[in-house]
Amino acid sequence: FCAFLRSPAALCDLATVLPFWAEVLFEESHANFPWLRMFRLLRVSRVFKLFRLLNSDLGSLNDVQNLLQTVVKQALPAAAMTILLVLAALLVFSSLMYTVERGSWYPH
Repeated sequence: FCAFLRSPAALCDLATVLPFWAEVLFEESHANFPWLRMFRLLRVSRVFKLFRLLNSDLGSLNDVQNLLQTVVKQALPAAAMTILLVLAALLVFSSLMYTVERGSWYPH
């Protein structure tokens, strides 16, 4: 167990979770930790770890990989439709706001 805690994967996981808990603990003191926000980028490493896990030979977990691929393929049309509807709403409402807010921005 101690060997796992010293592994690079465990340290990376700790570095991704640590900024959140530091902000929660020091929220009352109104301390500003902008350098902790940099560690939030390490959360992306979890996605890469998932891809590495999915690409490895996991024996019985290959069924899980196949199920995940099937679900993503089946959900793709719904996700595309959602994105299309959001973009259409963005176009309509941004045009509406442009029309309503027309005027002189820099009055002399």
